[in-house]
Order: sequence, then C-alpha cells, then structure tokens
Amino acid sequence: MFPAPPNFSAAVHPMPSFGFGPASPFSNAANVPQAQFLSQDPLHQGGDPNSPELFKSNVQLLQQQVLDLQEFARRVLAKIQNAYQTGSSPATTEADIATLKQMLGLVTETMRQSGVGALPVLHGAMSGATAVPSEAQLLAGTTQNLRTVYNRLQRAQDSAAVAANLLAMDHAPVRVVSQAAQK
Repeated sequence: MFPAPPNFSAAVHPMPSFGFGPASPFSNAANVPQAQFLSQDPLHQGGDPNSPELFKSNVQLLQQQVLDLQEFARRVLAKIQNAYQTGSSPATTEADIATLKQMLGLVTETMRQSGVGALPVLHGAMSGATAVPSEAQLLAGTTQNLRTVYNRLQRAQDSAAVAANLLAMDHAPVRVVSQAAQK
C-alpha cells in the first residue's frame, strides 16, 4: 500500500502573499486618471470624428500632455539621482515613479484613441518650429551616408585582401645559395 498524499489545503499551508491583493495600486481602477478625449466633449458630439479641427485640437492636447510628461519625468529623474541625499524619501520617489507610469499610459492611450499616435513625433514640433528637411537635404544626407558606408566597406575589403595575401604567402625561409657554393 502507498502512503496517503500530504494535505496541501490553504488552512494548513497558507500561500505567501506578494502584495498583489486588494492593497495593490493596480487593482483599483478608480485610482487611474481617465483620459479626457476631445471627441467626448459635448461640443464635438455631433461633429465628424475625422474632422481636421478635431485632429488639430487632439494634436495640441497631446503636445501639452507630452510636455507635462517630460517635465514630470525630469523631476522623477532628479529625485532618483538625489536618492541618497538627506531629506529624500524613497516612498515619494516610488509614488512619483508609479504616477509617471500612469501618465505614460494615459498619453499612450490618448495617442491610440485619437489617431495622433500614428504620426511621427518631430522634436521641433514641441517648440513650435517645424523643421522638416527638404528633399534636396534628404538626398544630400543620404548620399553622404552612403559614401561613408561605401568607404568603410571598401577599407574593410582592402584589409581583408591584404590579410588573404599574407595568409597565402609561403612562409618557409628562403635559402639563398651563393653561386660559389653551387660550383
């Protein structure tokens, strides 16, 4: 006969808790700020969700959200860098990091729902000056990059040819026989 299996009930052997219970900040959806999309605004209820005006206002909203996100991220980075200074609290830094993650999720969701997330983000667009390179500038930059890559590959090929020639050479010592020794 085999012995009876051990009892693995929760009353006898409680499972450890890893902080994902009701106290987790991610378990309560009410703590997460809700996105304020312009399409939910009463002024835009009857309008076309694909209108250029709505898209432009969504872009402006997202630009402001990204600027706020950058500012908050810089503050969090400063707190992380000054973590060992007196007066800094790891709890507030941890809370700020969690808030930063929520802000990032909010911006991401806003970008996804508004359609603005499909656009490339230009760094100059944040300052108001859009600097889109002209076709001639793009062509000149591409040509210069191709020349650089071509020259680098040409040097590598030349070096490989020299190495192959050195490996193919006979490395046996050459005996020089004088004419007097041959007679």
